[in-house]
Amino acid sequence: MSGPRLKPRFLKGAGLAALVLLAGCASYRQSVQWGGVMAPATVPGDTVACESVAFDAINLVEPRMTNDIALTAYTVFGEDGFTVQMVFDVDADGQPVNIRYTGDEDLLLNAAIRDGVYRTAHALRRSQYTWADSAAPRFAVNCQHAETFQSDARWGATATPL
Repeated sequence: MSGPRLKPRFLKGAGLAALVLLAGCASYRQSVQWGGVMAPATVPGDTVACESVAFDAINLVEPRMTNDIALTAYTVFGEDGFTVQMVFDVDADGQPVNIRYTGDEDLLLNAAIRDGVYRTAHALRRSQYTWADSAAPRFAVNCQHAETFQSDARWGATATPL
């Protein structure tokens, strides 16, 4: 007498589930908080450097700080907190695209800092810019953004937590 036999249909389903799980893990590692890009977009051939154009933030969204980020900011970095360095492009519609983290990659080993990176990128993505000059809208590249997360040991987060 032999052991239980698995039906081919079950094996096929299990194999498909494993493949989906592996694909999900691979794409997760490409997220902005793991060194990937949020809101990827194709850069056109005709671009302009961000520092050479004038645009205004008509809706600049700030990231929300959680208690975990506040605790990490204070216990690991002291009163100065930590700064998340980001670079992004602005498309012709004024939407931030190609948002990427440019800070120290070793800091991404800390879950609270990864959360700060994700929240900063997500806030940038929800922001909106308008071109301040009379020239036609362009595609601006390599715009710099730094978001500092600070905490007060007595009062907690300096920004409203979620």
